[in-house]
Amino acid sequence: MKKILIILIVIVLIGSLLWFLFSQRKSVDQEQRLVTNELTNQPLEQGGNQEKTKPLTEEEKKKQELLLQVRNFIEIYGSFSTDAQFANLYHLKNQMTDNFWRKTEQSIEESKEKENLGFYGISSKVLSINLIIENENNAKFLVYLQRDETKNQERNVFYQEAGIELIKKGEAWLIDSVNWQ
Repeated sequence: MKKILIILIVIVLIGSLLWFLFSQRKSVDQEQRLVTNELTNQPLEQGGNQEKTKPLTEEEKKKQELLLQVRNFIEIYGSFSTDAQFANLYHLKNQMTDNFWRKTEQSIEESKEKENLGFYGISSKVLSINLIIENENNAKFLVYLQRDETKNQERNVFYQEAGIELIKKGEAWLIDSVNWQ
């Protein structure tokens, strides 16, 4: 008799648990959420409203790719630590014009000469990107970043803008300058 009672209680508990889990899942699926695309700040609907979303035109796709290129570039370019020895900048060489790479190399050499004792690191995260000008061969962006700097175990978070200019060489967009403001 006790075994039957225990088995019935276990079955009721398992059934209640399953009912609770499936009812919660169904309500989340039915709920429509609005998500903002990080690059364009345009709302994207999730769920069953897929048919309302228009496919991107070729021009829009190219702009999205360019925004992504700028975002990735400036986050890597704007990050550094004494432990990495400028590896991030060498990694970006193929995305820069020859002129900008020469300026970057000069900056690396000057920084090596000024090496100080202790750890220094800075990381950059893009908060927003604004396309200022774009034509067939040039593009200019204004990027707003959050930067996290560490000097000898002291941390400082600050915000900074960077003007980024790109030049089109063949089919590729290359970074021609970064102006920290």
